[in-house]
Amino acid sequence: MQREQFMRRIVEQFQVAKVVALLGPRQSGKTSLARQFAASGAVPFNEALNYFDLGDPAHLERLATPKLALEQVIRASGVSEEEAYYWGVHNQAELDLLLFQNGKRLGFEVKYTDTPEVTSSRRAALEQLKLDSLTLICPGNAHYSLDDRIQVRGLSHFIGTPETVNRKTAVEPKSRN
Repeated sequence: MQREQFMRRIVEQFQVAKVVALLGPRQSGKTSLARQFAASGAVPFNEALNYFDLGDPAHLERLATPKLALEQVIRASGVSEEEAYYWGVHNQAELDLLLFQNGKRLGFEVKYTDTPEVTSSRRAALEQLKLDSLTLICPGNAHYSLDDRIQVRGLSHFIGTPETVNRKTAVEPKSRN
């Protein structure tokens, strides 16, 4: 199959799937093809976010933890990683990310389900930390509220330029004054 045919197949696959894997024997041109596709501009591409080498332990670690999603939230908020916190009580409630922004306490949890629910642990985090809001981040494009302080947002809402992201999420741009 010619490289142009491979490129067309990749574009077709991205029209029906969020992830496309290029599989084949070592040294067969998979990485070159992926980079050529990324450079083509057929889909928005950010190498730090979208490219995974399954032979690289650091890349595998990114897939195994919610850190990838949390990095996008931190970037969208404009706060530094030093201003982002994890919170947990042994055998009780926990929170993947706690941000203090513009006088508000914002909590974030990464979930691998498309339909996260309100749990006693989440209610405990809201009350104990006096959160103004709790955002449950899930795969896809979700955008709805579970109650007055808990909303569900798909990870896609946090990916993009800071201007685009801040219009779509509960994260407010950080003042640079």
